Amino acid sequence: MRPIKQIHGDKAPHWVGDGFFVKTLINYVDDQPDFNYSHTDPFLLFDYGEPTTFAPNPDYQTQPHGIGKHPHKGFETVTLAYSGEISHADSIGGREDILEGDVQWMTAGRGILHEEFHSEAFGQRGGVFSMVQMRVNLPSAHKLTDPKYQFIKRAEMPIIELMDYSDADERTVIGHVAIIAGDWHGVAGSADTFTPVNMWDIALHTAGTIRYCSYKKAEYWSMAHLSVQAI
Repeated sequence: MRPIKQIHGDKAPHWVGDGFFVKTLINYVDDQPDFNYSHTDPFLLFDYGEPTTFAPNPDYQTQPHGIGKHPHKGFETVTLAYSGEISHADSIGGREDILEGDVQWMTAGRGILHEEFHSEAFGQRGGVFSMVQMRVNLPSAHKLTDPKYQFIKRAEMPIIELMDYSDADERTVIGHVAIIAGDWHGVAGSADTFTPVNMWDIALHTAGTIRYCSYKKAEYWSMAHLSVQAI
């Protein structure tokens, strides 16, 4: 178990393009000696897109909400959609609509151009949009690897029920975990990664205590997104 090194304050949300209203919780460009990318590497950036309501966009065909072509190099971008839909396109031919619960895992490697907009269907109907995006560092030996793109549908992710361990006499289901990368008690996720990481999406529908332990734990970096939902 690692000790807490630093508690850093909240930051104001900001717009990325005109389609993503995010709070940046980890940012590798911040110059703070007490908390910077060296403390979170291989996780370089963590943007949480707060639930934001968009009206239908009658000008979608000419002015879709989002961000146009921009370059990345030397890391991987991972996007998980919670509400709404994202259309991704890149310079190596990757093109997909990321729907609710889906994940895109893009390896920038030696360089890639990509763009992200609200999907056409979501843009036309509007609604609540929310997502999480992370940037995962590439090991130095793979910084110039060929770029690639992985699209992981929610239906392709192993989903494991979470049991409450607070009551020694009774085990009840209090939520579930979707395994995106790495493993959960030996059940492997779907993503192919350069850096060994555990990445899970955890949802609890009632209070309780869950446990995770693995003999591989010391070898892996972990990122779990925890959502506690009202009953």
